[in-house]
Amino acid sequence: MACVRAACRTGAINDRPGQRQFEENVMVRMELRVVLATLAIFVALGGIGLSIHGSLYYLDREVWTGVIAIAIGIVGCVTMLTLWPRDLPGKTPPDHPADDSGPHEHHHHLPSQY
Repeated sequence: MACVRAACRTGAINDRPGQRQFEENVMVRMELRVVLATLAIFVALGGIGLSIHGSLYYLDREVWTGVIAIAIGIVGCVTMLTLWPRDLPGKTPPDHPADDSGPHEHHHHLPSQY
């Protein structure tokens, strides 16, 4: 029993081949998307400010420009943060650079779409 506890503490039991490399590949692909989603949120916030400004001073053009900026920001954020099938192991086309994650197995820390 002590050997099992020591192995759990060191993480030796839950290590699977290719697991760490897969996690690093997913993080590298998602970093740019997180940055773009953050920028999209700031576009939406700017649109909110513009809409409020237009509403206070009865400026129809600014109100609608703000509404369009809000919609673009929300759609951009949702699109960038959506987990795409190519982010999951075994779902990328053959010879795709993202498909070098090693053995394809189910990863319990990722949501499943199938």
